[in-house]
Amino acid sequence: MIIHVKQACEFKNKDGEIYCCKNGFIGCPPEWLANNDYFKALCSSGLITAHIDGKSAEVEAAKEENNKKKK
Repeated sequence: MIIHVKQACEFKNKDGEIYCCKNGFIGCPPEWLANNDYFKALCSSGLITAHIDGKSAEVEAAKEENNKKKK
């Protein structure tokens, strides 16, 4: 996963490990970040763009939300 951060932010996992991102950061975060609720919220708001295996996490989340509405 590669992320682009548009606002400095800090994440904490269940083990207390902290991962910090500076404004404008582009790179590969730790794998546990993909399951972090705050990370998911920032992706949804557009402050972080995440690309997983060539796919945008924002696009995938929108598709999932659309599928839920159809059911």
